[in-house]
Order: sequence, then C-alpha cells, then structure tokens
Amino acid sequence: MIKPLGICRVFTAALVLAPALAVGGCGSGSVTVADWQAQLEQHANDQANGDLNAAIRRDPVSGRFVFSLLGANHPDSSADVVGLLLGRRAFDERQWLVFLLAEVDRRAIRAMRLAAVAETSSGLDWRLGADDAASREKYLRHRNLGTEAGGRGPYVPWPSTTDRFELQVQGSAVTVQEQSSAAAWRLDLATPEASQIPSATR
Repeated sequence: MIKPLGICRVFTAALVLAPALAVGGCGSGSVTVADWQAQLEQHANDQANGDLNAAIRRDPVSGRFVFSLLGANHPDSSADVVGLLLGRRAFDERQWLVFLLAEVDRRAIRAMRLAAVAETSSGLDWRLGADDAASREKYLRHRNLGTEAGGRGPYVPWPSTTDRFELQVQGSAVTVQEQSSAAAWRLDLATPEASQIPSATR
C-alpha cells in the first residue's frame, strides 16, 4: 500500500543516495531504467514490507526523496539511474508515485524522463515517458552542465539543491516543469508503458 511521502528507511548497500555510500549496483558498471524499476520493487519487498514509499529516503545532499541505482563505485566509469520522487497523484482509482529519472553516464546526464508507478492487486503498474532531448538540453544549459562525459570536470550530484520542479496532473496528463530553466517533461497515465517509450531505449 502506498503511504504518505516522508516515510524513510535505510537503503541496502547497492541502492544508495550519496556518492560517499556508493558501491556497484549490478557489477557491470552500467544499469538501465528496467534495472532501476526491478530494484525498486525488489527493495520495497525485501526491506519495506512491499511499501514503495518506505523504500525511498531523503538524499542528504539535495534534501529530496531519491531512489538511485549505481553501476560502479566511481562516476568516471559508472552508468547510473537516479529517480527523484516528485509526488503522489490519484488517477483511475489508483495512487501513482511520480518520478523524474536521470540516466547518468560517466558524470553526464544522457536522458531524463518521467516514470509513474501504482500498486494493483496483481502487482505494480508502470508508466514511462520518453526522453525529451530539447527539454533535457534546456535544463542542462541552465545548469551549465553540458553533455560531455569521460571523467571531465567535478562530480555534480543530481538533483541539484537549486532545482525547482512543479508537478501538475490534469486527467491522465502529467506535466513536470523545472521552474528556473522552463524545461518540461510529460507523461500520459492512460497510455500503457510500451506505447510511450521504445523498449530498445530502456
């Protein structure tokens, strides 16, 4: 059962919130969105009695609720997926947890997309949006992060303490906008996951 935001418990070693705690998530140096989805469900079942919300804790760097899966110990050789919990919204008689996912490859944010998950009697029901390159580049330019990777520059954690994300839901349409950059991402809760994002890109 999805409970109110703010219930936090400690992650396992492979599922961490801060660089100082990082260990290999999958042992290969690279993880995918599908890995992140599976680990969130597994961690909720193993450590939080199936409570998704209790599997997410506050990031000590940004002060936000984050669930991260890291591919390796060091950002120079790691491909990670970081999920920022933006809130909980009701649609179609279900409570949906809405995340903004950042796929980080060797320090560089390579993709950003919305994800939503609801608990049902038969398991978890997921929705994934597509990476919007224009919105991602707008956000990155505003933060002066660029897209270069390969160990260049200092480690920049995501999300930033200065990010201001606004979540809006009208019917089945989910919109998230970062207020400072005006970058926006969209997701349709009424559209099955596979229809919104090609499986080859996950």
